[in-house]
Order: sequence, then C-alpha cells, then structure tokens
Amino acid sequence: AGRAAPVAETVSDLARAQELFFAALDAQNAGRLAEAGQLYREALVHAPERPSLLNNLAGVLREQQRGGGALTVCATLLQVAPEDAQ
Repeated sequence: AGRAAPVAETVSDLARAQELFFAALDAQNAGRLAEAGQLYREALVHAPERPSLLNNLAGVLREQQRGGGALTVCATLLQVAPEDAQ
C-alpha cells in the first residue's frame, strides 16, 4: 500500500507560521540571530515548504557563519521552489 499524500497546510498553520515569521524577522533585524533561527525553524513546522521561511533561515545561518547549514537549507529551497532560483 502506498503512503497517504501529505495533509495540506491549514489556515491556522499558515497563520501561526506568519506570526512566527514576523517575530523571526524582527529578531533578525535586531541582530538576535539565534532567536531568529529558532523562530524560522518553528515556523517551518507549520509551513514546511514556504520559500520565504527557507530563504530567511538560510540568511540567518549565513550571518552566523554556518555555511554548511545555509547550503543545506538552500538545497531544500531549490527543491521546493526551483522557479525562484534566479
């Protein structure tokens, strides 16, 4: 038997992801990179394929000199949204 298709993101998942995204963005802009990274990761639990979350998490990791982690997140971003790779 095959695996069930993933359940689509619910409106509440997307709303929570958006809240977390903006909190992470505030933390990132204030230079609180560890907090920002944690908030982006938490948001990805609610919206795992959101390009903006992946992109910003990669940026935080790069700012933290964690190039390997940033590259991993970028690879995921390319799989999720290849049309955005310009």
